[in-house]
Amino acid sequence: MKRTRRMAAVLRTACGVSGMMTAVLTAAYVVGAVQAPQEYDIRYKHFKPGEAVVMQITNDVVGTMSFGFGTQNMTQKTRQWARMECLQIEPDGIAKVRMTFERMAMDMNVGPFRMAFDSADEPAPQPASQPTSTPTDMASLQDTMVRGMTRALVGHSLTATISPDGKCLKLEGMKEMFDKMFKEMPGAEQFGKTFKEMFSEDTFKDQLFGTATWLPTRPVRIGEVWNIEQRMRMGPMGNAVVKGKNRLLSVETIDGRRIARVAVTMNMEMGEGAEGLKVAGQTVKTKMTSTGGTGTWLWDLDRARMIKSQQICPMEMTMQTGSSSQPGESFTITQKLNYATTVEYIGDELAARLLPDETPKAPGTQEAKAAHQMGTATQPTAIE
Repeated sequence: MKRTRRMAAVLRTACGVSGMMTAVLTAAYVVGAVQAPQEYDIRYKHFKPGEAVVMQITNDVVGTMSFGFGTQNMTQKTRQWARMECLQIEPDGIAKVRMTFERMAMDMNVGPFRMAFDSADEPAPQPASQPTSTPTDMASLQDTMVRGMTRALVGHSLTATISPDGKCLKLEGMKEMFDKMFKEMPGAEQFGKTFKEMFSEDTFKDQLFGTATWLPTRPVRIGEVWNIEQRMRMGPMGNAVVKGKNRLLSVETIDGRRIARVAVTMNMEMGEGAEGLKVAGQTVKTKMTSTGGTGTWLWDLDRARMIKSQQICPMEMTMQTGSSSQPGESFTITQKLNYATTVEYIGDELAARLLPDETPKAPGTQEAKAAHQMGTATQPTAIE
């Protein structure tokens, strides 16, 4: 009997120790699970077939332009409205997306020269029997070219083939768009050829459907950083290389929507390997550098789409024009600019409220403020 009681006591002790160990391990597991940083999957997802949205792209430039006649102040504001509609999604996940340019507006000032227009206010195109008059000066020529290109672009559609992860595989409608843009324009044949060399299908694919290059390749945590790199071939203008870093700043649930706020720093250089444009017997070479661009973009985690992005970049550009037969006609144009761009979906009040717009300041008067600081003074000014 005593032996039985001793064995029972040993069993009770063992069970007690085992229970304590189980409790400790369970508590440790629970604590670890609570403390483990949450990961967020910032990934691309197609719109539903038949779903359409309208994007507004706003570009603001403030700076100076220097050439043989001195230095001129310049400002430029352009706005574009583009409708994106998902036409269909194949069983393999590849989608057809139509992009239609609905409206364009510009207000540009360079010294005493100003050009302003809005396609919404433009008169209807004249019949072929009533051709427009030929411009007689450079300002009028530029105005005629820009208006002609804009009228051709508005209403035109491009059809993109998009992979399940958001990469543009094919872009249709480019040739027709270029043909319309340069039809009946002074010097259209030469200028159109030059433009097509600069802005190929691959370049437009990256510019219009390049959101996927911003996304991380795996789920990320708050504070985590991932690199981005984008390369574009700009024909005789050389290569354009964009490198940057993204940091996930926060994820908040606002009005029932989970919104990720991501900060970005970015550098860009264009001109490497440039052969130069051949225009009217002259060679034009351009080099462009942007260092220290900062910005923010907002991602709707549930709808799997970027709802607004904003970026401010200081930029310097040099354009050299020369002629081998007439060296005395060579000249150089330099520009120092602060450039701001905003992309947003029309009608998304939440995005407008979370990330307000900002106009860039002239170079030398104030450094471009990091866009992810606006309204969030505690955020870092750079990504390390």
